[in-house]
Amino acid sequence: MSNLKSIMVIGDDAQSIYAFRHAVVQNMTEFDEKIQNEAHTRKITHLNMTSNYRSFDEILEPADQLIQLNKNRIDKPLVAARGKGGTYFVQGFFSTEKEQNFILNKIKEILKEGKYKESDIAVIARTKKPLLAMQSFLTKNGIQATLGCPTKVLEDSRVQAAIAITEAFYDPSATMAYKIYLNAYCMEHFQKNLKEMYPKGEEDPDYLDAIGSLEKKFQNIESKRPALVLHSYHELLEQINFGEMYQNFLDMLYEEENKQAHASSIDPDNEDDISTVKLRAAVSFISDFKRFGKNTEMKLEEQYDGVTCITAHSSKGLEYPIVFCMASEFDNAFLHSRRCDAAEIEETRRLLFVSMTRAKDQLYVTGQFVCFTDRDGYPIENRFLKELYSISRPNEEYLLIDPEEEIRKKEQRRRNAEQAQKYRLSKAGGSGKHGSSKKQIKGQMSLFD
Repeated sequence: MSNLKSIMVIGDDAQSIYAFRHAVVQNMTEFDEKIQNEAHTRKITHLNMTSNYRSFDEILEPADQLIQLNKNRIDKPLVAARGKGGTYFVQGFFSTEKEQNFILNKIKEILKEGKYKESDIAVIARTKKPLLAMQSFLTKNGIQATLGCPTKVLEDSRVQAAIAITEAFYDPSATMAYKIYLNAYCMEHFQKNLKEMYPKGEEDPDYLDAIGSLEKKFQNIESKRPALVLHSYHELLEQINFGEMYQNFLDMLYEEENKQAHASSIDPDNEDDISTVKLRAAVSFISDFKRFGKNTEMKLEEQYDGVTCITAHSSKGLEYPIVFCMASEFDNAFLHSRRCDAAEIEETRRLLFVSMTRAKDQLYVTGQFVCFTDRDGYPIENRFLKELYSISRPNEEYLLIDPEEEIRKKEQRRRNAEQAQKYRLSKAGGSGKHGSSKKQIKGQMSLFD
């Protein structure tokens, strides 16, 4: 180290989003102070890279203004090398349903124009929960969508189906296992779930035949040739073999089967003995994975033709022509609590900045106006969405109460009042010696005029 004359350090404080991995933004913002000591005064030269070659100015400007709200930062205003020509739009909502519909309709509108394809579009959120819902919503409405972040293997519907059908070895009469498998089969082959495929359910002969056909494969299994049972089992697994996640799961299963077969001392030429070992290995693997594999995640490596649904952290380093940034979950109750410090808030703001600057041509930021409701029922604003409103829509009021909801409540109160009045009149105008008609009441009242 004594011969070391210079060192180059590269970093971007605006993209420091890994505090949970012990990354410290102060290593950049306080670099000068940290590098000096009492014995030596070191010369430090700063070279700020302020040109952005990815995003149009319309996208970069609000993102830059957002990150400038952080106090612990290096002042380096960004410049869009591409100049102007992009699209930026921020919109708040009072329900997840309306937010999802906005994104869906905007994507359909973009695709209809013909300039972009589905794989040019990304939906970015802070956590996987809204992404899973968005992926499902887009798929059901005819838009291909895939997850671009690590996903728990056990959340894959085909993996769940493989586990279910394997459990039939223990209980051949387990109708629910066959339903789970059949549902996955219908989704992959016909893009319909079980209810859509067989709306009459158990009254549908085709449904009963499908369940019965699966059950036959597992009945009296001890009397069947193991080689035939293994072949039938593999055939069932392969019939729902769609998607990288499930293929990787099957690869692990088959690897375990072959591993146990090679490790056994049985005759390698005896097909039935080998099949017996493989079946035991498969059932044991499935049982162990169901029990211990709850946190096993896998990131898809293949590129798919579809909208990419990806978390903010996983999106770092990537870029897409069009980005929909769902900002709802960036703010939460913890960030409004006393336990939260300014550093947490600033890191979250940096995370939102990273998400926004993944967009090259068009950026749409959506989110719920209300972050959460406190114990007293008071709505708490979404801090970051409000900041973007103040940047891009300074003349608009940031709403915490849905005006449409107030209109609906007012209309409901009016209907309730009408019904109450009708009820009172009907009681007053009832038949019998204790009742009086509306006309009689009017006449009685006129006596006192």
